[in-house]
Amino acid sequence: MKNRGGLFLFFCLGLIAGVALFSWHEHTASPQTIDYYIGQKVSFYGEIISEPTVKGKTVEVDVEVLQFSNKNQVEGKVRLRTTPWPRLAYGDKVLVVCQPEKPENSEFNYQRYLARYGIYALCFRAEVEKLGEGGGNPIKYKLFALKNYAKHVLERHIGEPESSLIAPVLFGGGDEIGDEILNNFRRTGLTHIMAVSGFNVAILAAGLGYVFFLCGLRRKLVFILSAAATAAYVILVGAPPSAVRAGIMSIIVIYALAIGRLARLLNIVIITAAATLIFNPRLLAADIGWQLSFAAVLGLMYLHPIIKKGLDKILPKRLNMLGDIVAATLAAQLSTTPISLYHFGQVSLISPLANILVVWTIPFLTAASAIALPLAAVIPAIGDILFLPSFIIAKYIIFIVQILANISWSSVNF
Repeated sequence: MKNRGGLFLFFCLGLIAGVALFSWHEHTASPQTIDYYIGQKVSFYGEIISEPTVKGKTVEVDVEVLQFSNKNQVEGKVRLRTTPWPRLAYGDKVLVVCQPEKPENSEFNYQRYLARYGIYALCFRAEVEKLGEGGGNPIKYKLFALKNYAKHVLERHIGEPESSLIAPVLFGGGDEIGDEILNNFRRTGLTHIMAVSGFNVAILAAGLGYVFFLCGLRRKLVFILSAAATAAYVILVGAPPSAVRAGIMSIIVIYALAIGRLARLLNIVIITAAATLIFNPRLLAADIGWQLSFAAVLGLMYLHPIIKKGLDKILPKRLNMLGDIVAATLAAQLSTTPISLYHFGQVSLISPLANILVVWTIPFLTAASAIALPLAAVIPAIGDILFLPSFIIAKYIIFIVQILANISWSSVNF
């Protein structure tokens, strides 16, 4: 009884703290914020705080306002859409002339989506003059430069659309892939593979930890090096919710091993969710990726054993591995479908089959591409040969997705 009372008290305190924290993050427009000037033509100096995203013949970037040209003390973030020239990059200083607009909602709550980044104004017809480069966080600047070079190596040896599939699997993003192929991935419920998955991060952390142990390093040093590499990779890929979640969970597991203790998975999930929400409480309501990521993990924890037990009664023992894949696919699908239905109004009926045929290839695609990249950068003459396994796997994925997406009943819209 005392334990229940303590848990209830802990829950109430957490709820009160959460409401207070969320209220503290509430935004109100004022003459000191950029969204106060929506509908007015303004000019300001700013710094690019995101990687540029190519959308057709335009580029989108997020800019932190540093100073209004009229010397008013104004702050805030703006999402810009401008021409590809001049070429912009993270950390560049820019002069912007535009008429801020309010984000509009249609079938998707765009306002709430941008609010998680602290963005409340758009400048989709902005005039941008580049004033300098090399600003921002120096670590992020170096990591983004490394990623751009790696993408260049990849594109040099693999054509489209295969390179546009491999790049987001390794580095995140995925906006460069064609609309037709992207729609096919949506209809088959496979858009999640065109992003850095938590599985990739977990494999990196576990692999590095194993290598460091083999090198004879002490446990604490293994933890420090593995945690640093995991954090760097999460930043490198743009810190999507799935990667952040997996990064924090992996670091906690590595720390538990370093101090010689076992870690309960549910406790890790709770700590990870709390840690991300403390830094940004808007993720809970506004970040679909965050919701899907944790829903999938909970589905794998609680639904997978139930489904697997049922399949074991039906399938012969020689198909045990297939049953495990099917159970994991169905568990993740069932746990995330309500969220997808709520936000997108679409359910993929072909998704279980598509996931069974495709998802198993992602670790091989990741490993083959990760091995080929550094070798192709050093020996470009044999880059095409090195990337051949990656090309074949990507070709297979796109082929399967195209066939399944063309089935008339592959998805249902509500």
